Amino acid sequence: MADGDGTEARAILGHRDHMISLPETPEKSYRIIDLRGSGESWSDSPARGPAGVRVTPDSALMCSTVLACVRLIAENVAAIPLHIYRRLPQGGKDRARELPLYKILNQQPNGWQTSFEFREMLTAHCLTYGNAFAEIRAGLKGAVSELWPLHPSRMKCVQMEDGSLCYYYREQNGQETRYRQDQIFHLRWLSSDGVNGMMPVTLSKDAIALAQALETHGGAYFGNACRLSGLMESDNPITTETAERLREQFERMHRGPDRAHRTAVLPQGVHWKDVQASNEASQFLETRQYQVIEICRAYRVDPSYVQDKTKVGYASQEQAAIDLVQQTLLPWFRRWESAITRDLVADDDTYFAEFDTRGLLRGDLAAQGSWLQTMLATGIYSVNECREVLNMNPIGPEGDQRYMQMNLTTMQGIAATAAVGNGGEPAPADNLPQSYTDNLLDGETPVDGSVKPAGPLPRSRKPPKKK
Repeated sequence: MADGDGTEARAILGHRDHMISLPETPEKSYRIIDLRGSGESWSDSPARGPAGVRVTPDSALMCSTVLACVRLIAENVAAIPLHIYRRLPQGGKDRARELPLYKILNQQPNGWQTSFEFREMLTAHCLTYGNAFAEIRAGLKGAVSELWPLHPSRMKCVQMEDGSLCYYYREQNGQETRYRQDQIFHLRWLSSDGVNGMMPVTLSKDAIALAQALETHGGAYFGNACRLSGLMESDNPITTETAERLREQFERMHRGPDRAHRTAVLPQGVHWKDVQASNEASQFLETRQYQVIEICRAYRVDPSYVQDKTKVGYASQEQAAIDLVQQTLLPWFRRWESAITRDLVADDDTYFAEFDTRGLLRGDLAAQGSWLQTMLATGIYSVNECREVLNMNPIGPEGDQRYMQMNLTTMQGIAATAAVGNGGEPAPADNLPQSYTDNLLDGETPVDGSVKPAGPLPRSRKPPKKK
């Protein structure tokens, strides 16, 4: 779909309920194999921070906390079902399974990736580079027949004078390919200009660099073994060759975790001076643990989800899952849905993309069963819809019926029933005064022939209590 070859052959391709005219895509070898480029990138290479570690999107993944946060978000975004829905005229929605885009997003976006792999890859790109790109390739299925991922380190996005975006991609052979806005699917993170997403690892580079520096220090501490790093002092002058030979012999005997705690034997007149501070004095473990929280804060991930169980603030696993969806995953779901509607769906008044998050909010079996029973008893869900939540097949047309308890009705229904029971007359008011005798005789003449009192008796006059 490049513009550089000068071909202007037009192909009329139907998709999204429209006939769209697009330039024919020339055949060319794809370059996804060498994703990170050959050392040249349009992305700025960050300098070393105060911790002395240079942080890049690739090197940041070597930090276990960054890797855990990226995996948590990317794998959940890829695992949740993503559907294309059609808005119904009477309200509601229905899955548009007949659209080619539905199969592309749910099964296979290109010839070598599954839907899970594609969404996981692009989300990981956005979490590290701040942007994720895919080439929209036309074909027999319509204007969107395939989605080919493009590595963000080779892409540069520029806004033109008319407000549209233009994308420049550096190929593996060094050539530059130009794309229009309607030829690129662009997923961007937090942006300061609305065009390019900022790089999360650059904004948090000091926290990541300190975590990596601590890990390097820990490895060097145990790699150099017996904690005898210091100075050798000699009472007599020695030559450079003698000092070098002495150091090599000492390291050969004591360096490495398998040579720790050996007894050191020094030549006569040579003394050892320890100059290394202890890890306890420098609060090594406390600092490493705090850096886990710092990196999790940047990605809006609770530390308990990256295996830091020191402070768990949830009363139940169900509440933890709800917090994960609302605080961490929901912004990424909306980011994907909006990008799909903008770049891949033309008739957005009818079709839209939406993630199905019910699987993450189910809770335990007891809570799920109670919830489904309530939804079924109130007529919100049918039997088939309850079975769909449980990932079970429908039982047939009879499962589409809805049920409601007989004693559930509206206030208007209660009033209408009372009027029918009184021959169409309004029901008597409850606050009309009645005497005790009226209540007792219920309007009947006493058997002994006595006459019912004409007036009501005071309510305070009650028959004496039996002793």
